[in-house]
Amino acid sequence: MLNTRQRPFSDVRARRALAYAIDRNRLAMLAGGELVARPTCQVLPPTVPGYRPYCPYTLDPAAGIWSAPDLARARRLAKRSHTLGEHVVIAIQTEAPADPHLAGYVARVLRRVGYQTSTRVEDDAFGAMLDPHSTVDAMRLGWLQDYAAPSNFIEPLFTCKANQEGGVNVSQFCDPRVDALISHARAAKSAGATAEAWARIDRLLVDEAPAVPLYALRDADFVSKRVGNYTFNPQFGVLIDQMWVR
Repeated sequence: MLNTRQRPFSDVRARRALAYAIDRNRLAMLAGGELVARPTCQVLPPTVPGYRPYCPYTLDPAAGIWSAPDLARARRLAKRSHTLGEHVVIAIQTEAPADPHLAGYVARVLRRVGYQTSTRVEDDAFGAMLDPHSTVDAMRLGWLQDYAAPSNFIEPLFTCKANQEGGVNVSQFCDPRVDALISHARAAKSAGATAEAWARIDRLLVDEAPAVPLYALRDADFVSKRVGNYTFNPQFGVLIDQMWVR
């Protein structure tokens, strides 16, 4: 998550620069590999309605899937933003074992792009990001769905309403277009129209880059050959009461 209220990430070009520079595959491998995490550029995961593959932040964007970082383009964007050389502070949450490794990697990437960077342990990283006087510019936020709907990945994190009410919108991002598109999605009369509306919102968030999505988590279930009728639900996982054992 990037602090969109202050430089350098108040400039969308600086945000996009970081999105181009990060090696998502490397971070997915650190998270456990392809059985556990899949690189992504999107807020919506593949398991919810409205997901349409889209990733401009890669060497081959035509496929819509991340393939490799583009450091040269990242440097050009950062230069155009007139933020090169500025200092970026990445918050490390206490009691989050993955944070120091991730923060250290992102700091190295930002230095390669042309920024000064440091990491800092925060007892309350959320509060540090939301504090109007804070110098924190970025933090890791893992997000697990409360229910299998695209709204659960967008409304608490990236809307003007959530920004005004605090909560988990730590990027402090507010774009009236997003809120208007959400109203349109909720008013849609068919499942297809609803999914297309959420896809537009997801694409807009990728382009505006208030956050740099890294990977979508995956589940791998191992079952015996004697198990039948394995059924997976996107919200609840494996439906144990639907299985039988020979």
